[in-house]
Amino acid sequence: MKDNKRVHARKYLIADIKIKKSGSRAAGRAVAVNISKEGVGLYTSRPLMPKDKVVIKMTVLMNGALTASEEVQGTVRWIKSIGKNFCAGIKFDEQITGKEHPVIARCISYASGRK
Repeated sequence: MKDNKRVHARKYLIADIKIKKSGSRAAGRAVAVNISKEGVGLYTSRPLMPKDKVVIKMTVLMNGALTASEEVQGTVRWIKSIGKNFCAGIKFDEQITGKEHPVIARCISYASGRK
């Protein structure tokens, strides 16, 4: 039986992420492993809980240079403990557009095979 509830297919992407709970100043580090137009899958050492509101900012290699994306708010949809670390699914709280989030939109487009 298939238990994948995703509406949009995730595509592989590796990116450095700064993540913090909404309203917090302390940011932690994470690594993105996949992305879709609705969210991102990541590994982190931060203990998060489903429904936590977070702010993420990705740094990716783009045109030969490290490029930081815009901050985007999201909601933790699920989290799984893996040893001392965690795997989590973050759903973007807003639609990602090229106008508002050009770097993240390009990451989604790249991961989807569209350039």
